Amino acid sequence: MTHPRLLLVPGLMCDARVWGPQLDALQTIANASVVDLSAPDTLTGQARAVIEQIGEGSCALAGFSMGGIVALEVMRLAPERITHLALWDSNVGADPPDKRKQRYVQLAQATEIGLEAMTRNDFAPYYLGDLAASRPDLTDLLVQMALDLGPEVFRRQIIALRDRHDNWPVLPTIRVPTLIGCGEDDQVCPVERSRIMAERVEGAELVVIPDSAHLPTLEQPEIVTAALVGWLQRESEI
Repeated sequence: MTHPRLLLVPGLMCDARVWGPQLDALQTIANASVVDLSAPDTLTGQARAVIEQIGEGSCALAGFSMGGIVALEVMRLAPERITHLALWDSNVGADPPDKRKQRYVQLAQATEIGLEAMTRNDFAPYYLGDLAASRPDLTDLLVQMALDLGPEVFRRQIIALRDRHDNWPVLPTIRVPTLIGCGEDDQVCPVERSRIMAERVEGAELVVIPDSAHLPTLEQPEIVTAALVGWLQRESEI
């Protein structure tokens, strides 16, 4: 039996480890792999890197956080290549002016205090919320992924996020099985935004993960995996 192809797209300063539990669990039903987004410094460049990895044919595509932004850009550029789309804890709009200013500050901080301190003291508490205190292993993983990718990748990814365009108009054009997922306590990409996103995609399923913030793939891996299994089993309209 041939398994469907599934590409998983990581978030800002994350690698395959952010999808680790799903990679292990889904191998029995899908040919799953993780995209490398370390090189491009534009949203379109990141999306073209995904399309290049798809190669010939088509595949299911799931993106987490920044990876969801990239996945939707792939849908804009090459909708015929995507059989299923999942956006986890993500956003589809451009950075507003205040957020763009914050990106410049983040670039400066990465130089001034270093990636380790910034990830541990700023990003991890924001991503994990109340869970940060009880799950130091997740903070350590976030720090290690950031350090392994390094400051140059951080610079490229922040620039890509800062300068990205608005993709809200793409949502009503989607005609494949779509899953919009988010953590119930996500401060980065709140539930209400995910709800609005799901309302704009015909037939989209909204999954809100309890007891989870911005990292449900690691905070509640079994629930996320179960949602992905059901999504992959839906028939594509392509």
